[in-house]
Amino acid sequence: MVEKRKYLYVILTKFPFKGGEPFFEEELHYLGKAFLKVYLIIPEGHRISDHAIGYSLPENVDVIHFDTIPDFKSRIKAFMYALNMLPAEFNSIKKNYKQKPGLFHFKTMLGFLAMAVRFNFSFQKIINNHGHEPKDVSIYSYWFFYATAGLAIIKKKSPDYLITTRIHGWDCFFERGSGNYLPLRPFVFSTLNHVVSISAAGRNYTQKKLPELHHKIELSYLGIQDFNLSEPSRRPERPGLKIVSIAYIDPVKRLERIPEAIALCNSIPIIWIHIGGGPEDLKINLEQKAKETGKINRQFSFSFTGNLRRTEIYSILNTENPDILICTSASEGLPVSMMEAMAHGIPVLSVDVGGISEIIEDGVNGWLLPAAADANEIAQKIIEIEAMDEKRFSEIKKAAFHKYSEKFKASINYSKFAEAFLNA
Repeated sequence: MVEKRKYLYVILTKFPFKGGEPFFEEELHYLGKAFLKVYLIIPEGHRISDHAIGYSLPENVDVIHFDTIPDFKSRIKAFMYALNMLPAEFNSIKKNYKQKPGLFHFKTMLGFLAMAVRFNFSFQKIINNHGHEPKDVSIYSYWFFYATAGLAIIKKKSPDYLITTRIHGWDCFFERGSGNYLPLRPFVFSTLNHVVSISAAGRNYTQKKLPELHHKIELSYLGIQDFNLSEPSRRPERPGLKIVSIAYIDPVKRLERIPEAIALCNSIPIIWIHIGGGPEDLKINLEQKAKETGKINRQFSFSFTGNLRRTEIYSILNTENPDILICTSASEGLPVSMMEAMAHGIPVLSVDVGGISEIIEDGVNGWLLPAAADANEIAQKIIEIEAMDEKRFSEIKKAAFHKYSEKFKASINYSKFAEAFLNA
């Protein structure tokens, strides 16, 4: 019998500081039970303005942050690595990206490696200071980014470490990268123990892009807490619709399509609640869009909550009891917000991107629109949903709840993930 590993290092971007990876809080609860000690590593502490802990942490969890700013030594080291990796990487660019390799790719790879090497220096010191044997250590990169490449360098030197990375959306789909390029995937994926996609769409996409690493790309869904809620039954008795959206305000989310669509539903009373913050200028623009919609649809009202903790989001889903969650994003992995809504018996209206069709079955537990659906198409579906009879709507609410119960419970998914990918 293989002895389980004792120590887990998790590489994140901001969690547990305010505004960072809120959906990781639930996963950490289960990871804390699987290891003697868990260390949360934040490699760019200098980018965090408020170092106050914003989430609940198990007693055996420590937080370590440092500054990953490439210095002269790391840049030189990165240049040497880049020269060595260049033939294989350029071959991958031609074969997998179907692009002609050039200066852009070399500069992007070099910058990525400089950050990776600087991270490697700092992180290796932390592990050495703790005195942990590699065979006792698991390392988990929550995203695939430069730090993950730094871990691959560590793995090359010390193969006894067990190193796993998740891939989500922006760190999975090549088209989301600058110049449709995500550096060093073949090198890193072939070196790590496990590459785990949060969606079958991400897994299948990556396997198709990197067929030589087909066996390395695996699947493990995220999950949310077990609410033990009763099966939903009736639609709330009120005129019109109450719509909720949960997303960081960013151009890729295409949130402006929501008020644009609502403006075309001017015969329906609609309440829109948006949960999630973002850059101030984008928030102002979105609010202005909503105000303009209110001039067209006099039965429309809206509210923006800003960033909320998960418990606060759940409270809104419970007390406000929205009719639907809406998603208009240009790109997604498999959104946790949809799992949260469906756990509360709230069906989802979404464009069909990323892994969303794995959670939404059109007309069964929600509604899917084409990926490029415009405001008019969204409006037509909103009108159709509002007119739906009580029995049909209740069936869809129940199906949404059952999908969460079957596929996205944290107690099942995160326990399996820890056992299969962090201790195997």
